[in-house]
Amino acid sequence: PNPAIAQLSIQLSANAVEETELSLISLIGENILQSRFKGNTHTISLPELPTGIYLLRLRSGDSFMSKKVYIQR
Repeated sequence: PNPAIAQLSIQLSANAVEETELSLISLIGENILQSRFKGNTHTISLPELPTGIYLLRLRSGDSFMSKKVYIQR
């Protein structure tokens, strides 16, 4: 996957009617960022995080997804 540098864009494949909860978590389990959004697309600015792999969690209603994200500085 392409690394994220200053921002992370999220595009959901399904029509999201409910609010989606987003969490960015370090590999040691530290909750780095939380956000909520409605709709199919969302862009977040990334704080000054060190280069590394993070876990992106999305939850909307009964649906849940986790994906690894590489942040490059």
